[in-house]
Amino acid sequence: MSFTCPRCSGKLRFHNIESSTKYFISCISCGLSGLVDAGFRDKILAYYTFLDNYRAGKTSNFNDLIPELISLGLLRDPNDIRSMISKCNLSIELLPEVVKDILFSLNDYVALYRFIDPPKVEYGCSVDELNINDRLKSVLKSYGIHRLYRFQEEAIKRILNGEDIVIVAPTGSGKTECFAIPIIHLISSSRDRRFFPLVPEGSRVLKALFIYPTKSLSRDQLLKIKRLASPLGVTVRIFDGDTSTSEREEIYDEPPDILMTNFDIIHYHLSHRTPLSNHFKSVRYIVVDELHSYVGAFGANVHWILKRLQRVCGSTQIIGCSATISNPGEFASMLFDRRVGVVEGSGRRGGFHFIMLYPSIRSFYSAIGDIVSKLVKYGYKTIVFSNSHVEAEVVKQVLDGRNVKSYVHRAGLPKNYRVKVEEDFRSGRIMVVSATPTLELGIDVGDVDCVITSPIGLARFMHRIGRAGRRGQEAIAILMLRGGDPISAYYKRNPEKYFTYLEPIYVEPRNLMVARHQLIAACMDKPLSSGEFEDWTDILKSLVDEGVLSFRGKRYHATPEGRRLLRRYNIRGAGGRVEIYFNGKLIGERELPIALSELFPGAVYLHAGLKFRSKSFRVDRGGYGYVEV
Repeated sequence: MSFTCPRCSGKLRFHNIESSTKYFISCISCGLSGLVDAGFRDKILAYYTFLDNYRAGKTSNFNDLIPELISLGLLRDPNDIRSMISKCNLSIELLPEVVKDILFSLNDYVALYRFIDPPKVEYGCSVDELNINDRLKSVLKSYGIHRLYRFQEEAIKRILNGEDIVIVAPTGSGKTECFAIPIIHLISSSRDRRFFPLVPEGSRVLKALFIYPTKSLSRDQLLKIKRLASPLGVTVRIFDGDTSTSEREEIYDEPPDILMTNFDIIHYHLSHRTPLSNHFKSVRYIVVDELHSYVGAFGANVHWILKRLQRVCGSTQIIGCSATISNPGEFASMLFDRRVGVVEGSGRRGGFHFIMLYPSIRSFYSAIGDIVSKLVKYGYKTIVFSNSHVEAEVVKQVLDGRNVKSYVHRAGLPKNYRVKVEEDFRSGRIMVVSATPTLELGIDVGDVDCVITSPIGLARFMHRIGRAGRRGQEAIAILMLRGGDPISAYYKRNPEKYFTYLEPIYVEPRNLMVARHQLIAACMDKPLSSGEFEDWTDILKSLVDEGVLSFRGKRYHATPEGRRLLRRYNIRGAGGRVEIYFNGKLIGERELPIALSELFPGAVYLHAGLKFRSKSFRVDRGGYGYVEV
């Protein structure tokens, strides 16, 4: 039902006032406003009360209601906001215009303003002082790298010394150079036969695995690593789900020195004993990037895949990289099943204007739309992070309604579409991206000026805002709380509490469901001797009793039933996949079971900012679905 303004016939906006039966009603066109009590939050009753008040002269323009809204705690007193700015030793006059506009607009409750100073940069040695190949030094200097950060120097030296380490630093601070420089040096040094004495002269073997959580991230990093490696004759290739058959055959026939891949590929090729799995035998260096991604059941699978990989590789050196987490050493040691050292640091970046907002008199999406419009007007490149794909699509719809050009970036969209979004945003052809956590990771999207995010834990918030200010410029970070949400209401009242708890992350190495499937996979990699995985003997025996493993010749073997069971297993814990077709063309995909609630026949589905209606939905016995829209 549509409600129109009695003064100008414009559209009325209704907003529930938390912890009360009142509505704040305002006209989008003329600003006529009023606070009305609707008893049991009956919108129709509220509307008629608003009409009665208008006829009785009891409604107001918005500005006339501001003192009452402040007294009710719905808006922040401007003097309180000035006090917050003053505590940061800043002058209001010197704040960026858009920051002042957001803080003093009196559209939302300003829970907190804080200026986060740029990190103190600690510089290390010069490139010339590193104990690495002279040609590699020249390559680094040709790209403008003459001096390292302190943490980069420490990481490089410890890797050259053969240590297993985890490197912890914010997104975009130079972690890739920490592992790429020493490993490229070591591989180029192996040409003199010291490191790989059993390799036939003139032969090439796979020496390093660089493992990423997503295909897009590995492809984003490829050029950076190739620029360092190629001048030294060190070869780098990618092997993932998008690698063509001909490219796979080339890698089988002549493996690169460094292979960039993911754990899904390693899991599959180990258990199917493909030609790629044979090349794993020569791997000596394993790098696991974006370590903080491998939590929960997915992390438990990664823990086991690394165990299986090392059954094939033998002795390896492992390096992990992570954005800021509170327990890097504990987490990495648990994931890798070995003790690791920790190297922590921060790169060069600008300061942050941090703003925590609570939309108390308008909707969450209305606030997002208004603020993004202002940011674009002032020329700020912005990422709006959402916690679900539906939320990201709705943000796009809201921005379209305000004539703000934006694109959606999320899982389930075609690869070529996501790549175009990344390229257009990086080049400045578009100023706004509405994204899910797909852009949380270290994909290079250029000089982002502002990040707006839905409520999220502090660790992931830090990862998200790490996308901005990477060129050293001052950036803006906005945490948009949700009206009516108890957690958001708590942080509205206690904003400083948000920064007091950087949650630790954990992996589940004793997850029995994961262990059962991974033990079957290990037996498929190569038969498991009775002395291996002694802590899991009871589980192995139960798998034999169930008929998915057999025990003969003092070894465990996977049975045909065990192989069938593993074929249906997804290491990321997701179900099957639903492919979405429009006019016979594949336009995207969605995971089961959530697709059942979003793509049933007749459902309206938001996809890359467009609306589709589902015509048909079927799922085959293998757990794969097909939708026509």
